[in-house]
Amino acid sequence: MLYLLCLLAQPATDSVEAADAAGGQFNAESRSELAASREALLAVPSLQANLRLRGHLNGRQFEAAGDYVAGSYPQTRLRLEIAIDTLTGTLLQVCDGQVSWTVREVTRQTTGPAAAGRATSPTTQAPTDDVTRTTTIVRRDADRIVQAAGGATPQRRLLGDLGVGGLPALLAGLERCFDFTPAAGSPEVIELHGRWKPEVFAELGLNRDATTLDLPTGVQVTLDRSTTLPLRVLYVRGEAAAAVPMFSLELQDLRTHVELPSTIFEYAPPDDAPFEDLTRQTLAEMGVTP
Repeated sequence: MLYLLCLLAQPATDSVEAADAAGGQFNAESRSELAASREALLAVPSLQANLRLRGHLNGRQFEAAGDYVAGSYPQTRLRLEIAIDTLTGTLLQVCDGQVSWTVREVTRQTTGPAAAGRATSPTTQAPTDDVTRTTTIVRRDADRIVQAAGGATPQRRLLGDLGVGGLPALLAGLERCFDFTPAAGSPEVIELHGRWKPEVFAELGLNRDATTLDLPTGVQVTLDRSTTLPLRVLYVRGEAAAAVPMFSLELQDLRTHVELPSTIFEYAPPDDAPFEDLTRQTLAEMGVTP
């Protein structure tokens, strides 16, 4: 499940030209509301919220918690921790405005001797007697990405947000992966319902009409009507009124214009930790010559 959330926050594999072509498939009203929510996240001078993730996957209930902090764009810090049976995962995204780091750590309890691993790639395996820990670290030059996205087409800015990370990346990933239509909301909130774009579902190597897969078939996004800030992202299975909730990501105790510690956006990987730099790949996906 953590993998699916991470997937939606990854840069697209298509070029910016292909993204521009696909952009016409969006419902115009829903697309503008999603874009407005992303812009609202980018505009606030500071923001802080607790994150709560809950639901079920493959018949197993789970709950996760974390926090999100944002300063002047693109300063962000997102932390999320989840545990399912013998598997625990941590996602950390930190950007100090210059460099963006994404760290994924998965720890698995093993019943036999842990397999040995070496740091031969950006993924590091650290075995103990009964635990195997896998850490993946990715670096991006956020300053170059933001400069490349400035004054560009909406689709290039969308891909730029994907490259920087944080909640703007999650909304950009949703905009890339789902076709949205407006739904009945309330005076307090805006509701948007989305279904997988056929081409994205195909990228996963899955049949969109498959009924045996324990995967969401759609997503419902709730925005605060007065601020357009996101409040909840709910993944569902099924159609319309018959849709069954699978898992949700909620922003709780959301506060804006908060005072933040000066060091909250700092991060440095361990000296001996390998990492992968995806700056050139992200710029290429934006249609910019690295």
